[in-house]
Parts: sequence; C-alpha cells; structure tokens
Amino acid sequence: MWPILTICSALLQLGPAQAQSQDAAAPPIPISRAAGLEVVDGELLGVGDGYKVAFGARGYAFTPALGARAPRNYPIEFELLSIARDGAGVPLSTPTPRRESLRVEYDRGSVIERYDVGAAHLAQSFVFTERPAGTGDVIVRGRLSTDLEVTKDGEGLRFTLADVGTCTMSGVVGIDAEGRRASGRLHFANGLVELSLPAEFVDRAALPFVLDPLLAGASVVSGTGGGDDRNPDVAYDAVADVFCAVWERVFSATNHDVYAQRLTRAGVPTGPVAFVETSTNTLATEPKIADCPARGAFVVVFNRSNSVIGRAIDASTNLLGPAAVIAAAGQMRTETTSAAGVASDVANGRVLCVWQRNTATPTLEHIIQAAGVSVGPTLALSVGAARDVVRSATISRPRVSKSDRGKNRHAIVFHREASATTVNAVIKIVDGSGVALTGELVLSRSPSASALPEVDGDGTNWIAAWQPPNVVPTDHIEFASVSFDPTSAQPVLNGRGTFGPGLVDDLITPRVTWLSDACLLGYTEQASTVSAARVASVDPFFCNTCENHAFAGVITRVEGSPSGCAVRATGGTSEDALITWEQALAGNGDIIVRRWLSVDGETTSLGGGCGRGGSNVAGCPRSPNFNFAHRLRDALPLAPTVFLLSAGQAGLPCGPCNLVLDLSGAVSLVTATNLSGDASIPYSIPGASPLVGVPLFTQWATFDVNAPACSQFLLHLSDALRIVIQN
Repeated sequence: MWPILTICSALLQLGPAQAQSQDAAAPPIPISRAAGLEVVDGELLGVGDGYKVAFGARGYAFTPALGARAPRNYPIEFELLSIARDGAGVPLSTPTPRRESLRVEYDRGSVIERYDVGAAHLAQSFVFTERPAGTGDVIVRGRLSTDLEVTKDGEGLRFTLADVGTCTMSGVVGIDAEGRRASGRLHFANGLVELSLPAEFVDRAALPFVLDPLLAGASVVSGTGGGDDRNPDVAYDAVADVFCAVWERVFSATNHDVYAQRLTRAGVPTGPVAFVETSTNTLATEPKIADCPARGAFVVVFNRSNSVIGRAIDASTNLLGPAAVIAAAGQMRTETTSAAGVASDVANGRVLCVWQRNTATPTLEHIIQAAGVSVGPTLALSVGAARDVVRSATISRPRVSKSDRGKNRHAIVFHREASATTVNAVIKIVDGSGVALTGELVLSRSPSASALPEVDGDGTNWIAAWQPPNVVPTDHIEFASVSFDPTSAQPVLNGRGTFGPGLVDDLITPRVTWLSDACLLGYTEQASTVSAARVASVDPFFCNTCENHAFAGVITRVEGSPSGCAVRATGGTSEDALITWEQALAGNGDIIVRRWLSVDGETTSLGGGCGRGGSNVAGCPRSPNFNFAHRLRDALPLAPTVFLLSAGQAGLPCGPCNLVLDLSGAVSLVTATNLSGDASIPYSIPGASPLVGVPLFTQWATFDVNAPACSQFLLHLSDALRIVIQN
C-alpha cells in the first residue's frame, strides 16, 4: 500500500466546493401546459391546460378549470344532432369514439366528427370526405348544454361564471384540401348551436374540407379564482433516468384532480400526462411523490374524501397501477386525514407514507401515522401496518424526508403547541415501516413560534427548516442540521442557522431539497403585490450559507416556494437536480420546473467508486469557511479508511474500481468509519486561501479483508471529486 503521509496544513485549507446554482441554459418550463388523452376507468378522458373533456357515445363534456371560487363543476356538453344543406340531411351513423394519440374521432360515414386535445384548446372539426347533397350552406346542428352564462363573443361564444371565470368557443372556419379558407357562422339559441359554412365555399372546396371551431380552456378572474394548478412535488428514478412531477388542478370547490408528468434531467417533459385522479366531483388534494427503485416505479399519494390514496406509475412506460387505500377515513373515529407525503425506502424496495389523523371521541386527539407501501409486479400497492409515530392534542402538520439512501431511516418533522404562544418544530426518526427509532428533538428555540416545518436528508443527516410567524415582518427563515447517532440511537442537533435578516420583504413557506454536498432551501419572498420563488444553498452539516440567495422564477409574478429532488441524493451519480414551484398568472396558474446544478465546476464527481466505498461528499468550500470538512458517507461500517488528496489524476483500475487520483505526491490520512459507514476530516478554509481556483482531487479508500471490491489492495473506493475552491 502507498505510504501514509502527514497532511500539510496548506493543502488542508481547501475544500470541495458545492456552490449550487441554476443552469442558465435551462429556463423555467411550465409543465402543466400539457395535453393528454387516456382511457380512465372505462372513460375516454382528455386534459389540457385549464380544462378536461370526457368523450362518450353521444358526444363530449368539456369541463373548464374555474378554480376554487366555483362552487362546483360547470361542464359544457355537446351532442351532434344533424348535418344538412337546405333540408337535405347527411346520413349519420352513431359510432363508438376511437382514439389515436391525442385525437378522438366519430366516423359518421361521409363526415368524420374529430376532436384534437391540445394544451390550450380542444379543437372540434367536422371533416367532409364527400360533398353534401343539396344546395345552400352546410349547417352542423348540435345540442349545447351548460349552466354557464352563454353570450356572443365576436364570431364565437363566451361561457361565463360571474366573478369567477370564463372559457370561449371560437368562430367557424372552413379549410379545404388545397388550403383555401372561408369564414363561417356560429349561432346559439335555446340550447341549440349551429355551425355553418357558406354555399359558395362548399360547392368549390377541394375534398376533404373541414369545418373547424375551437374550445379554449378556462381563464380565471385574477384575484378571485386564483391559479388552478398548485402543490407540485417531484421525484427521480435512476432505473429509467427520469424525474416525475405531480400537481393538483382545481376545477371547482368540489373537484380537484391530480396529474403527473415524467421529465428528462433537463426538465423537458417526456411522454404524455398521467391521469392519477380525475374522478368527477372528487377532491384529490396535496399530492406527494417518491421513487420505488426496486420496482422502477413512482408512488403518488394524495387525499381523497378524508382518506389517503396511493397509486404507482411505471417510470419507464408511464402506466398507472390501480388506486389503493392507504388510510381509510372510517378508521379510528377519524374526522379528517391528510397525507404528509411519501419517501423512498431504498433498502427494502418500498416507500414510506406519513399522514395525520384527527379523532373526535372520546377527546380531540391528533395522531401522526406511517406505513410502508410496496409496489407489486402489476403496479398494485401493498400497504403495511399503520403505526402511530406520535399521539397528542397539540401536534399537527407532519412532513417526511424524501430519501434514505438505503439507510432505512427517515426524519419526520411536525408542529407541537407547547403553550398558547409557543409552537415548536419537532423532529423524530423512523424506519421504513414507520417504527420509531428515536425520541423527539425540539429544533426551534423556546419560547418561540415555528410554522410550516419541512425536512429532507440522506438517512443519516437532515436539514429541517421553518418559518417563525411571531416575527413581524417575517424577514428570515430558520433551519437546523440534525444527524442520527448510531451509538445512542437519538437525533443530534449539529447547529442552527438563519438566512434573510435585514430584507424588507417577508420570507415564508420554506422548502428543503437535499443535494448530497449541499442543501437547497426554497422559500417565497413576499412583497405587497408579488411573491418571488427564491432559493439559498446551505452547508447541510454546519448550517453555513454557501452563497447568495437566487431567484428561481420570475420576480414580477406571484410564485410559491421551490422544492425538488436531486439525482445524487436519491441513488444516482449525476449532480443534476430538478426544482418545481407554482406560478400564478393573471388568469390562470402554472407548475414550473427548472434544472438545478453546479454550473461553474467547483465540485465534479469523476466516478471510480466500487463495492462499499461509499460517497465522497463535502460541505460548502467557500473561502472563508471555518466549518469545512471532507466527508465519506455510506461506506463499510467500522472499517479503516484513508482519505487521499492529489493535485492531479491518472487512473489505476482494480476490478470494478478505479483509483482516479495520481498517487505520485498524493497526501493521505488514515481514519475509520463509524456504525453508519461515515467518516470526516474537519479543517477550516481561511480567508484568502492560496488554493482558491486551483483544481484538486480527492478520494476515499476503505479496507476490507473479507470481501473487498478491489481484491488486489483489499479495499473499496469512493467516487473521486474534482475540487475548485471559490471566494
């Protein structure tokens, strides 16, 4: 083995940089402006931005998403009655609708009634393959039924729910096979709509010719209906190498749907929208998503009629499994049930679902519960036993960390009302079945009030963040670093942090995204008329703020707080992450995604890891950073390990391993991993470090005399990092 050298102090004044920043080449993408067409529970259903449409044997039912101010759904139903010229009717058959991609067709003989489901519109057209007999205008007559107010809108129609929102049907256009166009006429009275084309166009049109109006999605009145898309969440699957985002769409006060969209690492939608829950007059709310890597599937959970419902999505094919009840409303005298979310239990091929129950008798009591949920070969969910995490009349709003990196440990945070003026943020660690592994740890300082706690981590280390509502203005976000102590089996508070003091605007609704080497804290900066989505990067071990706050979205709009998922934090090797948030527009709302990665090369994983060598991670290597440390995670427990540092790279293969570093002149230091397979070498980065901007390389070698991946040297290797310190 190579000699063990004394580390010179100058070299240990460096640290792997992880100043995370958005990819300037990857702009925000509004993924909710998408279209889909699927058979759901025997019904052919389409969806676009601001509407959904059901196709039946007699016609369509178009439902605009009018938002929470609408007391119920207000569908617009159409049924074709006749097609004629001066009384000479066109014979019409009554076929079953057929589907192809995003198109639905009713083949009625010489006329095809066609619908194209688009992101912004439903395009209705009548394709004439034969010239209708007779003379005069061609008139398509249908029954148009709705409880919305119908008024003339130029050459088309406007459908209005007063003080809530509208949608429109455009005027009629005729287009023949050679591209010639003619304006038609639309007339509506007494529940009947007539769509007509002039006789001179019909007589001369090259076949086939088309009669073509459009139905547009809803436009919600600004400030009343609000955005119709909300509550996004995202997860990553390494098997299919895709992200998947879920969100909630508000059609009315009695109908919220849940949709999902798979995305590339760049945040570009791939494949169609998945219809997770689209039942009419059903409230499906607060969707959360996690990856089940053993099955190559995502699991989505949401609230429905005071129950927690789960459904799996194949990460490669977009196929949906059957819906399953994870927690039923009728159990334990439940009044309400709310889903806190799901988290990947990598070690056992399942996800962990956490929720809250409120019971009314014999006394009011809140219960935070959890259960492991497994995905079967047919995407059917198998739900484990529900376990009480904590019971009390003073607890509420649980949240769970996204992934455990195979540790079978998750952090749950929640409110605890200690007194009339003190609300504490509390953390507790559970396993993948919901069994408590530790007691509770109060994170916020007392006396204080802490609101909306959130958490994420890697199964051993977590960052929890919360909003202090008793501060006026709420000009900062508080957070804490917590680790699991394998010796005492208790959560350990590493430190607390604060960011934002001194800003004029309020900072609210924090979100946490674990990035492995760093952690993103998302929040909303709220001004008098707008609220901007912002993020800050922090050291997940010592709560240092790594860099300045950055705008994720558009500062002139009303936006929610960004949250996300990182490839590396959930089992992959890339440094890519995807963040998502909601953005309200003047008459609608969007779900936005954006790729997030280190764009300036401070820390780059070079691979080379093998066996039980673990992950080479680092905190924030800005100069100065007096709490910096090189870290090894998830390696062979209780084993000797060597930290290696070099100014160059060469490459020495050994079985599946690759020692990336150039060993000539390398610096090394021996230490040992703990029960969790972790090790660290703390060393501060001073101000004006002489190594700022100099590329350096690190890797860990852990010894194993029993089953080494690199048998030549009896060791396992971590991945190697290329490091450049920044001021």
